[in-house]
Amino acid sequence: APPSGRPQETSEVGEAVRAIRGGDRRAIARTITRIESTRDADRDLGQAILDALVACLLYTSPSPRD
Repeated sequence: APPSGRPQETSEVGEAVRAIRGGDRRAIARTITRIESTRDADRDLGQAILDALVACLLYTSPSPRD
């Protein structure tokens, strides 16, 4: 395993984003739990998932200029 764990974290973020965008309510609940966690690693992962979802919205939402 890599020393920083980043590749697995990136994979976990991608899997969570796909699940949430696919309507998986359990994935949404797990992400909320991570964001509210007292563990730094869980909060960081939850925030990374949230950031990725926001980025997806920015690129898939209609632009006011369209």
